[in-house]
Amino acid sequence: GTGRRNCGWAVAELSRSLPAMTAADGYDISPVAIARAKMLESDRLCFHCADFLSGDHKYDLVLLIDVVEHVEDYIGFLRSIRNRAKHIIVHLPLEMHALAVLRDSFGSAREKLGHLHYFTLSTGLASVKDAGYHVRDYTLTRGTLELGSARKGLRTDVANGLRRILELFSTEAAARVLGGYSVLLLAEPAGVE
Repeated sequence: GTGRRNCGWAVAELSRSLPAMTAADGYDISPVAIARAKMLESDRLCFHCADFLSGDHKYDLVLLIDVVEHVEDYIGFLRSIRNRAKHIIVHLPLEMHALAVLRDSFGSAREKLGHLHYFTLSTGLASVKDAGYHVRDYTLTRGTLELGSARKGLRTDVANGLRRILELFSTEAAARVLGGYSVLLLAEPAGVE
């Protein structure tokens, strides 16, 4: 996956908090990303430059951190993981919001970030459900508020002030109107209790 940190940081952080006998693997099709991630390897964490779907390993948990928006057939991709994982954690940017529509900023997200799809909270949750999962829980993450003006400057500072005000009433409304949020969700194949 991609992200603001080194490729593999989420798997590495999770691996450190798991019992000592737990092994973890990370996958990416980018040799550059895997070369960076290899610096995080340990005796129980290994990174592979390969398509995750090309193997047949089964996992208790699969992390899809900022991945789904890059996959052309994202629902098919999510479906294909159903028999490979007991649970999935998905981090999905919520880039479809009122301000983005007004600014028509989707072309730049596609060009700069390689995003092929844009989601709202409801379409993101519905897509995971349509792929055959039961969403157990979710929360909104505040990427733009956390990174603040270190990323963009005055315009971001103004928008973040408005986000903070809207959050007093509803974080989901702030995501729908101004963006700057992602959804982090835990799901399992439907039918599992």
